Amino acid sequence: VTINGVLQPGANPENGIPIGTIPPNSSKTILFQVQTNNPPTETEIVNQSSVNYQYVSIPTAPPVNRSANSNIVTTSLQNANIISVKQADVTFVAIGQNITYTNTL
Repeated sequence: VTINGVLQPGANPENGIPIGTIPPNSSKTILFQVQTNNPPTETEIVNQSSVNYQYVSIPTAPPVNRSANSNIVTTSLQNANIISVKQADVTFVAIGQNITYTNTL
């Protein structure tokens, strides 16, 4: 996770990401990547983020709490078809001899 290009160690989008104060007429860019280790059977993932925020419109008034949802983003999952070929630098080896293996994907 980065905020305005600065790495945020330990930040987790699933738990929420505190981004601090955003001055008037400013913005912050939050970037994160995910990996699907156990992808669903569907070929698309639909995602939407939400933000909870507060602001003060009148200096003497208490903060106002609000929330907003982002647009919906659909990501297509592509199945990978990976072929692995392993080769050794020698065909026969003696005890104590080193072997170099090369895996080509």
